[in-house]
Amino acid sequence: MYDINSKIQVLDRTNVWRNGTIVEKNTNYFTIKFDILGSKDTDFTADMIRPRIEERIIHKSSLSIKLSELANLIVDDTIIYKIGDELKKGTVLSNDPFLGKIRLEENQMDINYEQICSTSKSLDFNLRSSTIIVEPPAKKPKRVEQITLNNINGRGSFIPDDENEIDENRRKNNSADMEKFMNIVKDGFKSLNQTLITMASGIANLNKSIDKIYQQQLNQQLAFQQQSLQLIQYQQEIRQFLTSERASQRSSDKTNDYSHLQDLNLSNYETISVNSQDDDDIAEFEPPEDFITDGNLTEILKNDDDENEEEYCSKSQILDLVNKCRYSHLFAAHLMEKIFRPEEFEGCNVYGKGEKNSQKKALDPKRVRYIQRVTNQIYHKKIPRNPKLWSKCVIQMNRRIRQLNRVNGKS
Repeated sequence: MYDINSKIQVLDRTNVWRNGTIVEKNTNYFTIKFDILGSKDTDFTADMIRPRIEERIIHKSSLSIKLSELANLIVDDTIIYKIGDELKKGTVLSNDPFLGKIRLEENQMDINYEQICSTSKSLDFNLRSSTIIVEPPAKKPKRVEQITLNNINGRGSFIPDDENEIDENRRKNNSADMEKFMNIVKDGFKSLNQTLITMASGIANLNKSIDKIYQQQLNQQLAFQQQSLQLIQYQQEIRQFLTSERASQRSSDKTNDYSHLQDLNLSNYETISVNSQDDDDIAEFEPPEDFITDGNLTEILKNDDDENEEEYCSKSQILDLVNKCRYSHLFAAHLMEKIFRPEEFEGCNVYGKGEKNSQKKALDPKRVRYIQRVTNQIYHKKIPRNPKLWSKCVIQMNRRIRQLNRVNGKS
């Protein structure tokens, strides 16, 4: 009756009629290729196959449930259907989406899609099914299924012993089922609680890891800022040294000698360009002409004009700066950094000068005079008092203020 490549409809393994094509056949069985997804299945007998029929037209307005949900009902699914004004519950035996019918397992009755009010796939199924009387299987006595405790108490009539026994067994079974269900719920809550505890512990560990990574990044950023600041200092020292060397060479016409570069810390630089030119940095800065020691520093720094002047920096700190700074402008800038706090540099320069739209505040004049006096007594004592020497120190001090403000994120 059916040949290879015949277009047919077949009852698949979920008991739903599907469109397909016969691709193989033998004496008793057929191999079908389904139109949906092109999958194949075997071992279909002739009674599971029928010719293709036209799909019955069903209007959406006549349905209580979406057509797609009805078409996906499979064997052992449960439905609630309506016969007249009575609602009943039944189990799906087979589904025919083409005819729009469901065959029930209990009484082999066909139910149209229009009669179905809810399915086990619906959200409200459990609520609605609790009020429905289950249609009994055909092989059981119908009157036994219809006997309820309410009927017995309501009429008070005589009930045979076998029926009382059936009703008692039913109550016991319901109680046992409820106890099993409650145990399952309790176990579920215990498992959920344990899962939440594990998740909370994992989140706490994750937060600790994030805090640790953040602290590491913060430390790296601070270290980078310190290295950047140190790099700027090295660059300034090298630039001032090179410009001083060029100025000295022009005045003496002697051969360039950079042998004392070893006095500077040049470990962070691979090469130094000796041809760079910066006229603003050219000045006749001189190293200290006296050999400064802890013994003679007190005599050198003696203030004959004002013996009561406050000492803002200890002798040991000044001696340490002299050993580090070859030139007076670098010494003045570092001494300023010693006796002023970083927040005092914000919006300031040495004398408060600037353009009209960006007027700066001046640093404390007493401490500035102290820096000028100490610098002159150490570096400028044996040369004529040239205002240009101190002005170059002020330029370097202002430049240092701008560098510190940039590093600290201030202007």
